Amino acid sequence: MFLQTLKFNLKYVIIILLLLDFLMANCNGNNKHNIIDGLKTNQEIERFVNQVYLDELGWGKADFKICNYNEIEFWGLNDLNTFCQKKADSLEVKLVSKGDIDNNGLTDIMVIGKNEGPGYSGKLKILIIYCTSNFKYKIEMLSNGMAAFPILKKDNENVFIDYYYPYTTPKIIHPQKETLIHEIKRKKLIYKYGGIIECRDEKSNYKINYIEYKSIS
Repeated sequence: MFLQTLKFNLKYVIIILLLLDFLMANCNGNNKHNIIDGLKTNQEIERFVNQVYLDELGWGKADFKICNYNEIEFWGLNDLNTFCQKKADSLEVKLVSKGDIDNNGLTDIMVIGKNEGPGYSGKLKILIIYCTSNFKYKIEMLSNGMAAFPILKKDNENVFIDYYYPYTTPKIIHPQKETLIHEIKRKKLIYKYGGIIECRDEKSNYKINYIEYKSIS
């Protein structure tokens, strides 16, 4: 009788433990959330970016700051600051953009700014931080000093980046003097193969008739 009662009680103890384990697993899963969704102010975003940067790098100090183009140095071209700010205003470039860039159903963030503090150059940095399916975060750098104007857009169900960048060429006014002419070019960027790549919409105007293989012995 005692053994039967013991077996009966153990059976219920095992069932209760299994139920508790199941509930705990569900609770832990529900507690996971995407931090990016809750970021509101520039200060919150900067702290988040710097923490992700340090988590990936594993050492040093990150001092990323969101800022306008006229606060950034462009490789010694002083007139490029004014040009870039005007162009950013005309293109309505946002310093902070959110969207599902890697198409995994979770919100990612793209930020524009520079690094501050001793030892930093104050050059332009355009960063993307992805939220992965297991709620980890990884960072990708779109620009590290080169002027660019990224705009997050959506085409049907896919998010892409309209990436504008200045193309600077010297123009000779007369044999002894020249000036720099800034023009804007554009390319479309998408997330594929684990990172940002250029998307070429145009198709080749030639066709492949045959492919020939040769073995070298």
